[in-house]
Amino acid sequence: MLGDIASYELRVFDRYGQEVFMTNVVEQGWDGQKGGKNMPQGVYTYTIKLTQASGRRAEKRGVVLLIR
Repeated sequence: MLGDIASYELRVFDRYGQEVFMTNVVEQGWDGQKGGKNMPQGVYTYTIKLTQASGRRAEKRGVVLLIR
């Protein structure tokens, strides 16, 4: 699966809609920090957009609960 991804984007947002994390690396996840500082526990939203080598596109949205 990872080999057929042409582009990838993961973004995480706080409850105010401010972006706290972004990556284009499939293997890299969010560690609950922004700028080296722990974010407060709570609900964060995320979006994942990817394009496969075949041109097929997919987008997922959801929430994650950060617990400390």
